[in-house]
Amino acid sequence: MLIITGTGRCGTSLLAKHCQDLGFDPGGGWENRVNAGYEDATVVRINNDLHDHPRTDATNRIAAVKKRVIKDPRFLMYKEVLPAWRARPHLKFVLMVRSLTDVLASVEEDPKRFRPQAGQSHAELLADFVIRVTEYGYPFRTLHFPSCLENYQRVYNVLTFGGLEYDFDYGARRWDKLTDWNKVHHRSSF
Repeated sequence: MLIITGTGRCGTSLLAKHCQDLGFDPGGGWENRVNAGYEDATVVRINNDLHDHPRTDATNRIAAVKKRVIKDPRFLMYKEVLPAWRARPHLKFVLMVRSLTDVLASVEEDPKRFRPQAGQSHAELLADFVIRVTEYGYPFRTLHFPSCLENYQRVYNVLTFGGLEYDFDYGARRWDKLTDWNKVHHRSSF
């Protein structure tokens, strides 16, 4: 299973939508109220339960998730989530990364945006996630947003790393139709 995660406001929904367009449905749909989406409701419930009740045994519920790819920022944002998913073998992660200045500017535009808990910063959560996936031995790749918009080879590399097999040219055409630089707000130089 390939898991797409990140701080929020870093392109995870775009990548999940692309997976859906390629026939690898991550679940969920677009949520206008938060300008993001493609999070499977079952996965969100599991991860929220793990966060709200850290002693929850979700092993059977996690094993029942049959998606080839899922997207959820809670793998990064909630420290209780990743250890519980260790019961699931063969996980691979794509960590979407973006300038934290741009992430914070985007988050501050709307109070409904997904934010770290009080006392945590996005930088600390990113560092903690990288340390934990490395400690647990999970393979992962990073994908930079928004530079991935103009370099499809990078997108293709992380998706095929995650076990998603498809034709490069077909994927590149779908990506070109999906991406729009005009929708990228808060662009630091890179």
